[in-house]
Amino acid sequence: MENIERIFVQPGFIHFSKIPTLLYTVLGSGVSFLMYDRVKKQGGMGYFIHPFRKSKSDNSTYFAYPAISVLLDIMKKNGSLISNIDGAFFGGSENNSATNYIEQLGKNNIIAAIDIFEHKNIRVIKKDFGGDSGRKIVFYTETGDMFLTNEERIRDSDWYPIMNSK
Repeated sequence: MENIERIFVQPGFIHFSKIPTLLYTVLGSGVSFLMYDRVKKQGGMGYFIHPFRKSKSDNSTYFAYPAISVLLDIMKKNGSLISNIDGAFFGGSENNSATNYIEQLGKNNIIAAIDIFEHKNIRVIKKDFGGDSGRKIVFYTETGDMFLTNEERIRDSDWYPIMNSK
């Protein structure tokens, strides 16, 4: 597993891979969502930080609907059928002591993820959300394995590990 590509997924970003890849991220009030095609052995991760768009023309993947829709469209364009896709989502914590805390942001992100996954008929096999702690997520695109740790405190160095690995 040492030669496998590792990609840190930042807020507002999506990554899909047909080859074995470790995708990972760190969450607070945002939501990371995963999709895995158990037949084609491919998958992806996205990370949105806002539940609702200001207008339907705003297709930024910082928002729930465009982010989830984009990853699902990529999966379909690469041959995945909805019936073969397993989904998961994590995050949405409410930590009122966090810098720039926005009341109910985590809760609204969770509600948006649940509603969109239901609307798109994506089967949810794993979820962990709410509470007041951050999370670290690792997803292996070849097997669909998902690893989660809850973190009482997220350090600045946790957010952008690539920048800190020089």
